Amino acid sequence: PLVIQAMQKSLKEVHRYPDNTCYDLSKKMAKFHNVEPGRLMFDCGSESIMAKLTNYCIKPGDKILSFSPSFPFINIIAQAAGAELLNIPHEDDLTFSAEKFCAALGDGVRYVYLCMPNNPTGTILTKKELLILRKKLRSNILLVIDDAYCEYVKNKNYSSGLALFSKSRNVIITRTFSKIYGLAGLRVGWGYGPKKLIEALNLINPPFNINSAALLAASEA
Repeated sequence: PLVIQAMQKSLKEVHRYPDNTCYDLSKKMAKFHNVEPGRLMFDCGSESIMAKLTNYCIKPGDKILSFSPSFPFINIIAQAAGAELLNIPHEDDLTFSAEKFCAALGDGVRYVYLCMPNNPTGTILTKKELLILRKKLRSNILLVIDDAYCEYVKNKNYSSGLALFSKSRNVIITRTFSKIYGLAGLRVGWGYGPKKLIEALNLINPPFNINSAALLAASEA
């Protein structure tokens, strides 16, 4: 209800362009999650951030490592970038083997995508498994952790990507206002990662990619 009220008020300002820097939202998010505002970026859904990451970091012939099945958008952006997608299949109980995943980190892998908890299986790698995987990564491999459903996990052995890797130099975490905040129709996603990478991605961000009503709604949420 508070979001709807805020959006109704925003209709009086639709003749103005939105804040291209997302300043107010960035300030609130940094305080709420206790992170650095300069390492945040916002876009029209977390998929847009994933697409920009792939375009920026991947060249044709590179390999992307992920689960199967997982969020199908990774298939689309891998194909668009000319990358080879390596999918590690789930076990019979729908869980995934961290050992098998680490064994697949061969030459050519430049990007690891983990939807955690995974969509559509709902399963996780534990905090211990994620830390083991992180240690196995070469410095030139980007780890992308999609935290879209993190607020729903009750498993005590789970830890979100933001909690584990907020200070890492080759990890970027994506999140969304579509799930726990119920704003799927407004398309607001955000990412948190190394400052130099975030600055580079913001340079190729189109101006005014999030509309003013959506920015206000996300801030209110």
